[in-house]
Amino acid sequence: LADALADIADAPQALIDSVIRHLALDEEIEVAGVILERSQLLKDADLIEIISATPIPEAVSAVARRAAVPEAVSDAIVERTITPDGTWCGGAAVADLLSNPSAQIREQALDAILDAAPGHENWHAPLVRRSYLPARAMQRVAEVVTDQLLVEFQQRGDFDATTIAAVADTVRRRMGESVPAHTPAASSASSGEWSHLLADGADEDELSDALLAGEKDVVRTLIAHASNLPAPVVDSIIDSRSSKAVTALAWKCGYSMRFAMQLQMRLAGIAPRAMLNARNGTDYPMTEADMAWQLEFFGG
Repeated sequence: LADALADIADAPQALIDSVIRHLALDEEIEVAGVILERSQLLKDADLIEIISATPIPEAVSAVARRAAVPEAVSDAIVERTITPDGTWCGGAAVADLLSNPSAQIREQALDAILDAAPGHENWHAPLVRRSYLPARAMQRVAEVVTDQLLVEFQQRGDFDATTIAAVADTVRRRMGESVPAHTPAASSASSGEWSHLLADGADEDELSDALLAGEKDVVRTLIAHASNLPAPVVDSIIDSRSSKAVTALAWKCGYSMRFAMQLQMRLAGIAPRAMLNARNGTDYPMTEADMAWQLEFFGG
């Protein structure tokens, strides 16, 4: 029955509610998978609900293999797979999502994937072979994949000159050669190497490099310095995992909303679907009064 209904392009809503959704939630993947991977009768909201509710890891993978996966559905797949309650999935759904050329993955979700990628070797080859990666993501991919995949990655033909240089520096460093001191890869060795930024002030690129290097404690210190807030207040805001509070903290520091989104995901560990996104691509989505209230709530 699932196979017979999977390719129907139009149907009464009653049929969708009573049969299609029932089949999509079946506990046997032989039934659910056919509908989840092929049926166009399931809307994005249906798929997101099923991703959250299904007890079958393979069902999430079936959604990831659909002919077209929009950003909102990709966000749900990533969140279910990489959050603590998604460890049952083993990362297979993200591997399928990365391997799907028609899947749209927003940059925040890709950052979350790259943060978790060292623990999921089955993601490495799909990352290396995925088209249209942002330049910063390409450099992060070069940091985590095996040497064999690193060589394959370097041979891709879709890098611009800046990305080629950054990836080449990463390759040289990983192969034991020297890296120019100005590159992010060379500046991520230890917390002590970041201490000079306390005196000079750290810009967003330097903070991004510190986050990529895993220096979260250093970033917390630098943010406390930039915001002129007590360190315990900054820690409370970050540990709250409140998208609004972390955004307000970035605003207090004078950072861009785009960087506020990085802090939400990489520093506070906020899931992509729970993040506060920029308005009009670059603007803060809250008023200054609202952001000041968020800081006051935490004692800032």
